[in-house]
Amino acid sequence: MNKRVAMAELFPLMAEILDNAGEVTFQVTGNSMLPLLQHRRDKVCLVKLQDGSLRKYDIPLFVRQDGKYILHRLWQ
Repeated sequence: MNKRVAMAELFPLMAEILDNAGEVTFQVTGNSMLPLLQHRRDKVCLVKLQDGSLRKYDIPLFVRQDGKYILHRLWQ
């Protein structure tokens, strides 16, 4: 059985797992990453950033000021 849970509810647990060198995998929702990632078809695996710098094509998870959680691929 699959259960949908809001990212805001999961984030504290996800942060704890990532802080302890773990990985978090979840299903993508939304279409902003098409055609690479499709809504409710694909999954992403998050790991904690090790050296503090993002690189081209990384896909960071961040929280906007309105509280929405966003994944976006870096192009530059």
